[in-house]
Amino acid sequence: MKTDLREEINNRLIKAIESGTLPWRKPWICDPNAGTPVNVDSKKRYRGVNTWLVDLTAIEQGFQSRWWGTYKQWQERGCQVRKGEKGTRIVFYSFVSQESEETDDTEEGEAGGYCFLKRYTVFNAEQVDGDKVDRWRVSAEPGDYVQEWDDEPLAEAVAVATGAEINVGGESAYYDFKADAVTIPEKARFDAAADYYSVLFHELSHWTERRVGFTSEDLKKRVYAVGELFAEIAGCYVCNELRIPNRIDETASYLESWLERLKADKQLIFTVAKWSNKAADFILGGELAETVETCDQQKFLQNA
Repeated sequence: MKTDLREEINNRLIKAIESGTLPWRKPWICDPNAGTPVNVDSKKRYRGVNTWLVDLTAIEQGFQSRWWGTYKQWQERGCQVRKGEKGTRIVFYSFVSQESEETDDTEEGEAGGYCFLKRYTVFNAEQVDGDKVDRWRVSAEPGDYVQEWDDEPLAEAVAVATGAEINVGGESAYYDFKADAVTIPEKARFDAAADYYSVLFHELSHWTERRVGFTSEDLKKRVYAVGELFAEIAGCYVCNELRIPNRIDETASYLESWLERLKADKQLIFTVAKWSNKAADFILGGELAETVETCDQQKFLQNA
């Protein structure tokens, strides 16, 4: 049972990473009730794998609230989990002495005792009803955010010309494969143009995957999360072509988890880069050539 539980967690995380659903990368401002997931009872942030598990559910289900609790914890606050709502399983390690009864999920730990996994099911604030539930939900009213940077006309033209469905709003940025649509928070939530456009073109790079044929099973066997590596590199290529200041320091940090794999598989980076080039060309090329040239000329004349 222990192995099955860990395998379930690993498979969910791997699937999310491979599909570009990464909840820990958020260079934008969030509503006070949005952001890192917190337990409604302890007011403490979830740690380790639990952060990812509840955040991934939030992205999959469109939940915006950061507040989570067990069925009982919500009841204690005068709220009721709606009938039919599916909870999210989280796990905690506990230590028991050798005299205590062992469970199916035990493994030998410190001398004289065992570690075992305790499982809980939690629900988001958007899965419950109650008179006071709004105190744990993201406000439906638009925030008082002010965009303090100017749009990049060239980048705007390129994004529109792709024809991709781009939905603005919410607390997350992601590409929905089933809906074939990109979602990104409103511009005013980003501190700088570079932050906004790097996220936008990262997600648009995911949008190109099926269009440029980036579905290599061989690559996926060689490295998990290869889709994220592909999208990050492609997004950098696009931003560079559009003269948008590149967050290369953030990108380098973001890609750090792939370094060991890249060192072990020296051909991998060249293979992924080839596909990233195709994605960047798809976003920038063809029917966009005239738009890019026109915008470039306008920029040149303005700066002359």
